[in-house]
Amino acid sequence: MSKGVSKGAKVARQKQLPAGGAAPGIGNYTGYSNTPSAGMLNRRITFLQLVPQDDQGSGRKDLYTPWKTVWASVIPQKGRDIFLAEQLDEELNYTIKVRYVRGVLPTMRIAYRNRTLLIRQVMDRDESHEMIEIIAQEMQGMGT
Repeated sequence: MSKGVSKGAKVARQKQLPAGGAAPGIGNYTGYSNTPSAGMLNRRITFLQLVPQDDQGSGRKDLYTPWKTVWASVIPQKGRDIFLAEQLDEELNYTIKVRYVRGVLPTMRIAYRNRTLLIRQVMDRDESHEMIEIIAQEMQGMGT
């Protein structure tokens, strides 16, 4: 051991810090990746893309067709009751997490089991292109 350098200092020098130079729990480094593990992505969802169709002269008819099927984490959030024209509609919200997919837009919909979910918001957290967090909504009785 060299003179003037403690054993603890040598051990600290030998340990490599993560990118950014911060130790775990310090600064922005959290000690884990934003990418969800395969075990968390345990539901199959299909993104539905809007394809405008010409309805034989009587106007436009919008059709949603399958675009891409991926593994996802689907987490139901609190529901909210809405009174519209004396008719009760229940709003069910979901937080959906998927590995980064380029091209997911709020104009798309999601097919999940026997439900159609309306995409309200698409977020690429920290703009890291690792994971997309989607806020989606299912409207009961909407006929989607």
